[in-house]
Amino acid sequence: MQPLTIRQEPVAQSLSDTLDLAKAQARAILDNAIEDQQPFPADLLSSFNNDLCRIQGALESASCVKSNSDLTNQKSAF
Repeated sequence: MQPLTIRQEPVAQSLSDTLDLAKAQARAILDNAIEDQQPFPADLLSSFNNDLCRIQGALESASCVKSNSDLTNQKSAF
């Protein structure tokens, strides 16, 4: 695994903390739905899924960015 840059470290840690909180909130929603015997609204689920897909897309795009060393190695091969 490639190390995080100084700029990425606090952002990645914040995202990790946020995701931990989101997982706990999702479990609470499940518990409430079970206890209330009411399904979670489908339109809200769809909205949350869209948000999650946008988050995933941004992270996947960030993981595909070429590093400076990759670009330097490509130039020297020519």
